[in-house]
Amino acid sequence: MRLHFLIFIVVFYCIPSALFAQEYERKKDSTDKKAQQQIEEIKEKSKSGKLSKLLSRLLINDPNKKGVSSKNKRPTFEHAEGRVIRNIDIETFDPFGYSLTNPDQKPDKWIKRATNAAHIKSSRMAVRNYLLFKKNKRLDSMEVIESARLLRNQAFIRRVHIEAHEVGLDSVDLKVRVLDAWSTVLIPSISANSYKGDFRERNFLGLGHSLVSKVSHRTDESRTRYSGRYTIPNIKNTYIRSTIRYTKDFEANHYKRVAFDRPFYSNLATWAGGVELAEVYFRDSLPNIQQEFERQPVKYFQQRYWGAYSVPVVDDPRSQYANFRLISSIAYDSKNYSEAPTQEYDSIGYYSNERHLLFKVALSTNSYVQDRYVFRYDEVEDIPVGKLYAITVGLRRKRNRYQMYAGMRYSFGNYHRAGYFGGDIQAGTYYDKGKLDQAAINVDFTYFTPIIDIGSWRIRQFATQSLVYGINRDPIVVDNIGLLGEDGIKGFNESVYGNKRAVLTLQTQTYAPGALLGFRFNPFINATLGVVGKKGKSIFNSPLYTRLGLGVMITNDYFVIERFQLSLSYYPNVPMEGSHIFHFNSLRNHDFNLDDFNSTRPEVVPYTYPRVNKYP
Repeated sequence: MRLHFLIFIVVFYCIPSALFAQEYERKKDSTDKKAQQQIEEIKEKSKSGKLSKLLSRLLINDPNKKGVSSKNKRPTFEHAEGRVIRNIDIETFDPFGYSLTNPDQKPDKWIKRATNAAHIKSSRMAVRNYLLFKKNKRLDSMEVIESARLLRNQAFIRRVHIEAHEVGLDSVDLKVRVLDAWSTVLIPSISANSYKGDFRERNFLGLGHSLVSKVSHRTDESRTRYSGRYTIPNIKNTYIRSTIRYTKDFEANHYKRVAFDRPFYSNLATWAGGVELAEVYFRDSLPNIQQEFERQPVKYFQQRYWGAYSVPVVDDPRSQYANFRLISSIAYDSKNYSEAPTQEYDSIGYYSNERHLLFKVALSTNSYVQDRYVFRYDEVEDIPVGKLYAITVGLRRKRNRYQMYAGMRYSFGNYHRAGYFGGDIQAGTYYDKGKLDQAAINVDFTYFTPIIDIGSWRIRQFATQSLVYGINRDPIVVDNIGLLGEDGIKGFNESVYGNKRAVLTLQTQTYAPGALLGFRFNPFINATLGVVGKKGKSIFNSPLYTRLGLGVMITNDYFVIERFQLSLSYYPNVPMEGSHIFHFNSLRNHDFNLDDFNSTRPEVVPYTYPRVNKYP
């Protein structure tokens, strides 16, 4: 019965894709323009030997292959390449009634003018912070294109337009025009026994800073929950991000964090790194030998430091590997516990002080394809395509002994005739006297179809698959995985856990024509199937749990809010809760996301026990 149900769900979702999938035009970003100009030459060179052919297939992303159109490319500014930048003019516009391409267009209704008056427009400094090109320097078209992409990725910016006007024989003036998004959101809620408020400002005082604050109070219990986070995404054009966060819940669990980090924000970046300090306190539910659960206190102070350096594989811009970077990185982590469960509930010392020293070497190629109707409604989106190969080695000190660690990662993603297909494969393990210890294997795949036009409606099919497998994990309940949380089945509890998990999520997303006050209501249907296997038991002989849902994804053309969804979910069976359960959810939609292929800090392969409090 379980197999028949699984086949029905998969076929139900695959048939629409097979019937309506079609070729569509995509615009390729020119951040890898040098590699694009040499693609035919690369193919010829790769014919010289078997090794060259193999490397070409493994490493090169060919944007001109079947299913990826090279038409309608964005301007590359090559007409102004090498000219001296004389002036940089930055102009920002309020969210309502303005156009970046038509300077004469102004708000025509009083409601738009009134709303704009209440909005703090982005400062020129906030925009200049993301510009890679400088006044009195020679123009590099790659820097201009990358600057536009970086600005588009900011939550407080809706659209970006950059123009280059030649002046004289060797100079150029650049005009940067930015259309703001409405950045302030306040969501209050009042009930008989409680009240709460959710405040989000993604462009604080027009500086591009982010402030998020959530307060909830239970009047009958006189208890308050609070969460606050302030983020400076880019400190004075250094691309160093600063974050301060504090969270305290109804049970007095808390999380304090301050961090400074600089990612590989672009292929042009040569270094990255970060510093993070955090204090965590929570009460974990643990069983003793009689399987009697009790909440035990856990408190630790964590320090994390890392640094990375990137160099091009070859210096010759005409080489077939000109777009590849070799990235070396090092990380040091420490956890010091001031409170831990008693030996009755943690006989193996799982909650013990630990130190990690990790080294990683990665080979990365990363570029972007411009698409629409993926995560936003009819807006330009930069979808990452590329590959990443990484090897991590290191040393851990825990429970008064040292253990070696080794891990690998292979990530890929690209457009094909049938749509976008990407994957992330990771495997890592500690070694204890020559044997695998706390090993983990993660295999994730993401797919979405080309956009499907049916009249004035558009449809896209999404699918994600995740497989996690643990080997020789510690004999304690918290060194397991389950179906609770975003990585499992939404709405599930923490009663289902084991050492292996498989989850398949399918969603048919429609994009409806028309809007109401800028809000768009886009219906969807989805299904999530998950299975968790206990140690020593095959995952194929474990119960299959499902969630079927339908609802509406709500977006806004002007507001800086995450996509929200209103959905009705049906659960045939939830352990410890019952059968045939219906939930009405008002949730943010985080079902699908795409990572780029830039290397990050060295880490062990993730293998996380599901907790209700979601603390690290």
